[in-house]
Amino acid sequence: MPSALKIRGQSDAHTFSVHFAAQGASGGELVYGPFLYQEAPDGVAVGRVRWLRMTLSRVPANSQLLVVLHALKIAPLLRVIGRGHLQRSSAGSVYRGPVAYDDPVVRASLEHLTGGLEFRQLQLTVHVGGGLIHRLVLTGTTADGSSTLRLAARLFAFNRPVHVTPPEPGTFVDLELEQLSE
Repeated sequence: MPSALKIRGQSDAHTFSVHFAAQGASGGELVYGPFLYQEAPDGVAVGRVRWLRMTLSRVPANSQLLVVLHALKIAPLLRVIGRGHLQRSSAGSVYRGPVAYDDPVVRASLEHLTGGLEFRQLQLTVHVGGGLIHRLVLTGTTADGSSTLRLAARLFAFNRPVHVTPPEPGTFVDLELEQLSE
C-alpha cells in the first residue's frame, strides 16, 4: 500500500517548527525558547488544550523525539548532497547523479527519515540558483523492490528571520507545572 509523509517546517538557530501528515494522521512539534511543544495527534483538543509543553533541557539528548526532530532539519539532506556524485545537467542549474546507499554518512543521515528502511539505487536531483539549493529530490528502492522512496524538499526564505508563534496560555498543558501544583 502506498504511503506518503508530508512535512512542512521552518527553523533557525533557536527555533524549530514542523507540521506533518501521513495517511490521514497529522501532528506537530515546536521548539520555542526553552520549551518543546508537542501537538495532539490530528489536532484533537481537550477543551482548549491541544499541546503538551516540556522544558527542553529536561528531555534527554538521545530521546527518540529529539532524534526525529534533528532528522527533519535540512542538515541531514545537505550531508547526503555532499556525498552524491552529481553532474551538472544541460539546464546548467540542475545537478543529477547517484548517491551510494552504503556510505556511512548517507546511512546515518537517512536512517531516521526513512524509519530505518535501507533504500538502494539512490538518485539525487538538486536545483541550484544564486549559489543556493532551492529544491532537491531523492529517490530509491528497497533491495527487494517492495518499497520506494521519493523525498522532495523545497528550500526558501534564506537568511530571513523565522516567525513562530508559540501556543497561547490555556492551549497547552505543562506536566512539570502540574506536578509542582500538587
